[in-house]
Amino acid sequence: MKDFKEIPDSNAMEKAAQLEVLDARGEKHKFGSLLGDGKTIVVFIKSTNFTWPIYTDPTRKLYHTLGMDVENLEKTPPGQEKKSYLTLSAAKNLAMSLWRGPIKHPSLVGKNGNISQLGGEFIFGPGNTCSFASRMVHTEDHTEVADLLKEAGIELPSSQ
Repeated sequence: MKDFKEIPDSNAMEKAAQLEVLDARGEKHKFGSLLGDGKTIVVFIKSTNFTWPIYTDPTRKLYHTLGMDVENLEKTPPGQEKKSYLTLSAAKNLAMSLWRGPIKHPSLVGKNGNISQLGGEFIFGPGNTCSFASRMVHTEDHTEVADLLKEAGIELPSSQ
């Protein structure tokens, strides 16, 4: 069985660093150039509504190099607890997706890539190293934000 938390080895990291990704303007960047002297949290998702830098991997070479090769449309399996970020009903989630996608950005219709490609979360750095990896097993399997930040050494204030 595949280990979805396995850290990419040095060969995979070297290969990933040389692969090109595109920024929001369509300009090419080597993935390794995005990894600085500190830690960099990278979340591989399918969405268009963000305020921080977003890059795309239209070839999916980076996905595969980092071991994200699961493709399915399955949701959280029965008996498994849903993640806390899943707060909307299926109908509300569909409505929000339609609003953020084809209604608000009709020029993006048909440019979403493979909808069954699952992503994951990684913590890279310093440089071409990786200290955390979590690849998605199903469509509702992103790492909880608090857990991801903790892995990166960022402590959130406790809510009392």
